[in-house]
Amino acid sequence: MLDDNRISRRSLFVGGAAAALLAGCANGVGENAAARLDGRVNTTRDYLLQTYPGAAGLIQGPRAFSICR
Repeated sequence: MLDDNRISRRSLFVGGAAAALLAGCANGVGENAAARLDGRVNTTRDYLLQTYPGAAGLIQGPRAFSICR
């Protein structure tokens, strides 16, 4: 039995899932999120190549993602 003042586990889960979904969509208009993400990807790629030079074949191969060119 639940009190009327208590929240059920199902309601808590649904509320948390809805909040997480809405938080993932919080990309406001006019922000430079895409450019910032591209910069992070490029920085990570450069770090990978400097730290592990043998990984160059993974990035420059014919099956590489277009973002890694």
